[in-house]
Amino acid sequence: MDTTDVWGIDHVQLLCPVGGEATARSFWTSIVGLVEVAKPAALRDSGGVWFRCGHQGLHIGADPAFTPSVRAHPAIRLRSASAYAELVGRLEAAGIDIEHAKVPVADERMKVRDPFGNLIEFVLGTTG
Repeated sequence: MDTTDVWGIDHVQLLCPVGGEATARSFWTSIVGLVEVAKPAALRDSGGVWFRCGHQGLHIGADPAFTPSVRAHPAIRLRSASAYAELVGRLEAAGIDIEHAKVPVADERMKVRDPFGNLIEFVLGTTG
C-alpha cells in the first residue's frame, strides 16, 4: 500500500467512565464548542457520545475500567487567533487549568485536562 492511499484520520476516541456522557457533553459542547452527532443505532447501547471536530469525529467511549490518558492525546486545531482566545476565555471561566506551551512548535499551543483527566491539546497553526 502506498502512503498516498492513506487519506486522513476519520476520528479519535477518548474514554470516560460509564455514566460520564452528560459531563462529556457539557465539556465538549458548552466549553470547547463541538457539535454532538448521533451514534449509529447499533452502537448506542455501548454508551458514550460522539462529536464533530472539523471534518473528523471525536468519539467518547464509556469504559467500566476507565483510566485517564495522561500522555497520549488529541491535538485539536483552532481556526483563528480569535477562536483560540475565545476558547481560552471559556476554559478559564469554567475553572479549567491551562498549561500554555513553553516550546513554540505552533503559533499558540495549550494543554488542558478534560473532566475525566484525559490530556487534550489545542493548537493554533500546526505542529506537523
